[in-house]
Amino acid sequence: MPLLECTGLSRAWGAVRAVDGVDIAVEAGEVRAVIGPNGAGKTTLFNLITGAVPKTAGRVVFRGEDVSRLPPHAVARRGIARTFQVTALFPRLTALENVRLGAQAVRPDAMRPLPVGAAAAATTEAARAALARVGLAGLADVAAGVLSHGDQRLLEVAMALVQRPALLILDEPTQGMSVEETQHTVALLGRVLAAEGTAVLLVEHDLQVVFALARRITVLHRGRRIAEGTPAEVRADAAVRDAYLGNLD
Repeated sequence: MPLLECTGLSRAWGAVRAVDGVDIAVEAGEVRAVIGPNGAGKTTLFNLITGAVPKTAGRVVFRGEDVSRLPPHAVARRGIARTFQVTALFPRLTALENVRLGAQAVRPDAMRPLPVGAAAAATTEAARAALARVGLAGLADVAAGVLSHGDQRLLEVAMALVQRPALLILDEPTQGMSVEETQHTVALLGRVLAAEGTAVLLVEHDLQVVFALARRITVLHRGRRIAEGTPAEVRADAAVRDAYLGNLD
């Protein structure tokens, strides 16, 4: 049984079908990319999976449980963590405090602004370990709002990883980065994901990032899945080339 299995996912706003009957399954430990042109429905698909947007139709099964009608916090508690297209941080809190909030989210005994006792020690230790995994240990006491854009994106990844998810959803993790920041982030994510063994769903416009990280790719166009396969298979698909990729030769 797949870790995540989505069938017939749809979301319509009036006559506009942002996602139209999409099926997608992700195996445990798999890194899967979702690509497509602007407006293809990629972020909406992620919102449907995580419960952030109600579904017009379809079903989401995670770890054998139907989570289709659960709110986002309940989906997260079951082992799905995500980052966002627009970085979502607490700018006045330090990097450590931001990540500690992620650790608290999966520990009911620690859900207070200033956890105390064993809960405080455990969440702080987990936060420091997550920062180290993404190379930000030396910036633990720096306010998130003054970090570079690339470090802010990595901080959000740390906030997701500290939740120890079975599935990590990354929505354009290198958006707005320089070429050097992108190369650094891709190398770091490759190492982290290999070490964690976490399944990943990735949306990314930079196809070099996609081909470096993903082993399978799902292609959306106008809300529908038009192709799925390995990077080589997707490159060779005529429908994909017409809809999105263009001439890669």
